[in-house]
Parts: sequence; structure tokens; C-alpha cells
Amino acid sequence: MSVPRFISILWPVTVVSALAGALVAFHHFPREEVEWRLPPVEALRDLFISLLPFLAVILGVLLFHLNMPATILGVALLILLFFKLPLREVAAIFFQAWRWNVFFMILSIFFFKGLLEASGGIDQLASFLTRSGIPLIGLVAILPLAIGFMTGMNAPYVAISFPILSPLLPPSHQAVLLAFAFVCGNIGCLISPTHSCLAMNHQYFGSSFGPTYRLMIVPVLAIALTALCIASPVLSLFP
Repeated sequence: MSVPRFISILWPVTVVSALAGALVAFHHFPREEVEWRLPPVEALRDLFISLLPFLAVILGVLLFHLNMPATILGVALLILLFFKLPLREVAAIFFQAWRWNVFFMILSIFFFKGLLEASGGIDQLASFLTRSGIPLIGLVAILPLAIGFMTGMNAPYVAISFPILSPLLPPSHQAVLLAFAFVCGNIGCLISPTHSCLAMNHQYFGSSFGPTYRLMIVPVLAIALTALCIASPVLSLFP
């Protein structure tokens, strides 16, 4: 299945997840009248310029298929050259941003993922689910969700569940069902304690998991319901 086809199916999920996330993140802030310090056109221009580094990374990775760490490093070097920051200030920024606990947390997540793969735990889970007699639609949802929850990463559930599911799905509906499986796996990642974003948020900002999970309920449900709405015409065809 091509990437454009995949995007054409899942773009509503992206829009809904962004809106739901914004609703949860910003509804606590009091509404205030905004006083423009600059004319709106100049303010939007400054906003665009400030977002250029992020846009450069996104375009480099998605359009030109560049290596993400190398792209981020290259953009950072261009920023240093453009603003001509002194080495002392660069070193101060680096050591201020460095967190040993975050580094070891990320390392432990990848180590845990490697152990799961090396021990065959993920493969055994996939084998068990395929032989358990679960209906095909249930398998499409449960297999990627379980792998996503176990690893907290997107790549494993795609690499493991998609080759298992693809031969079982009718070609005429394969794209929609794999897109639905992708969303289920992504939900598993979002709610996984080993998800690097969730774990980093816990380590870096000192937040607790309970309140964080409560804030995630609405966005996760919105994502799940949107995916169900997209896939429901196909899901209804299966017993």
C-alpha cells in the first residue's frame, strides 16, 4: 500500500487527534484579549520564521527521506551559523539541556524492546493470537495494539503485525483494514508506560502517570472513534 493512499485514509484521524489534544491542553487557560504588538502580517511572518527549523526537519525526513538525527543536527548547525552564537553559549545550552536520567530512560526503553524481540516474546504473542480463533477483525485490532503497548514504539507493531495480517485480509479492503490496524497499534503506543514521550514527560517534567493518563482519555477515545467511523463500512462486512 502506498504512503499517499495511507494518508488519504487516515488524515481525519490526524485532524481529530490534533483538535482533541488542543482542547485538552488549552481549555484550562483563561481567555484573554490578545493585543497585537506587531501588525498581524508581521506577527505571522515572525511565526513562520521561528517554525522554519521544524519545517526543515519535517520536509527533510518526509520528502527527501533524510536520516532524522543527521537532519536535526544539520539544522541545529545552520542555526548556530546563522545566529553566530559563541561557543561558550553553545556549551551552556548543551549542558543545560543534558539530562542523564532521560538518556538512561531512553536507553532502557530500547533495551527492553530488544529483549522482547530477542526472547521471541512478541513473535510468540503474534503466534498465539493468530491460533486463538479470534475473529479476523478482532485480530486486526488486538495484535497491533498489544505489540504497540508492549514496546511503546510504532515500528515493531508495523513490522510484526502487518506481514501476519496482510495475507489474511481481502485485497479490496486491505488498505482500510491495515490503516485501522495502524491506528490501533498507535493507541497501544500512546497508552504504553514504555512510550518514550510518556516516559520522558514523567522523567523530565516530574509529572505522575495518573493525571497524565486522565488527560489522555478524551484524545485517545477521539482517535479510536474516528478510526472506527472510517473503517466501519468495511468492518460491517465481517462477522
